[in-house]
Parts: sequence; C-alpha cells; structure tokens
Amino acid sequence: MAGLYSRAMLARWGCGRLNTPGRAADKRGSDTRGEGFVMDATTLFLSILFGSIGMGLFIFGKKQGRPLHLIAGMLLMVLPYLIPNAVAMSVVAVLVTVGPFLAPI
Repeated sequence: MAGLYSRAMLARWGCGRLNTPGRAADKRGSDTRGEGFVMDATTLFLSILFGSIGMGLFIFGKKQGRPLHLIAGMLLMVLPYLIPNAVAMSVVAVLVTVGPFLAPI
C-alpha cells in the first residue's frame, strides 16, 4: 500500500501510523475518526431495509400524487443517518412507515 500512495497522503487519511523516531507519540490513542457512529451488522441491515422501504414509499407517493407518502419515504431514506441506535431506529421507522397509511386523509 505504501507503494501506491505517498507517506503524506497516508498520514492525512489516517491510514496507519508513521512511526518515525523524531515524531512524538499521538496522545489520542488509535484512530479517532468515526467514533460518533459505529456501524455493526444489525445497524447496516436495518439501514438497508428501511432505506429500501423508504424508496418504495417515495416512488409510490410520487406516482400516486400522495405527498404524505412521499415525505415519509424521504424521511425513511434519511433516518439511518440521523439515528445510529438500532432499536430506536426500528421504532421510529415502523412508526413512519405505518403512519401515512393510518392517517385520515
């Protein structure tokens, strides 16, 4: 990998530590990027599932001229980015999915 990219590019991207004798040790520990959002298999699966349902709702709302379904579909596609907890995301996504069909319009 070091042959493809320069050492400066690898250091900027955080791909490995450059352990040179003159460089001070990093006090933050290992790579600190991405600590706010941890993607495990459950979260990834639920994100794909609810994003797909959201895409279907969006297309349905657009073709049928139903703005509530269109907005619910857009919200379901964005929801995995806003809620990283799998349980909370599931509860909110089920409510958003069922909501347009139960709304008295």
